[in-house]
Amino acid sequence: MTTPNPPCATQTLPYGAAGIAAAAALIAKGQPVAIPTETVYGLAADATDSHAVARIYAAKGARASTR
Repeated sequence: MTTPNPPCATQTLPYGAAGIAAAAALIAKGQPVAIPTETVYGLAADATDSHAVARIYAAKGARASTR
């Protein structure tokens, strides 16, 4: 059985320069950001930060690959 993810604070920001700057600041701090597309939400993070990548796997409830 998987352990549920702990609750976290979320924000919904309108599209625009301020929202993009806020998302970029969160990514720079190692946090994942949900990005809406036409059909689904994607998760974005700094791919060079292993902790940020692990946070995406945790948000999805998946295990990171050890390859």
